[in-house]
This record gives sequence, structure tokens and C-alpha cells, in this order.
Amino acid sequence: MLEENYIFLSKILGEPISEFNLEYYDKDHKLIQCGKMTPLEFKERYLTIDSEMKS
Repeated sequence: MLEENYIFLSKILGEPISEFNLEYYDKDHKLIQCGKMTPLEFKERYLTIDSEMKS
């Protein structure tokens, strides 16, 4: 079922990106450039929530 959902969404939205450039402005309006990273690198570096579902 998960594979079918992936195929369906990929056809509608396109294939997920493999890399992106992260740039943002901090609270002092200074441009911060973090360079290229993968979605997994972004998750490991910036997300602090536990994304694993526990029962």
C-alpha cells in the first residue's frame, strides 16, 4: 500500500528532491547560507522532534 501511495504522489507532485540549498535570514536580517544538503541531513541537523511513532 505504501508503494502504491508513493507512485501515485510521485506522478501527481513529481519525484522528491534529493538535494537542496538551504538559505534563510536570521532575526537580525543576516543571510545564513548552509549550502547543499539532503533531506536526511536536514532532519539530523535541525529537527529536534522524535519522528518515530511509538505505541
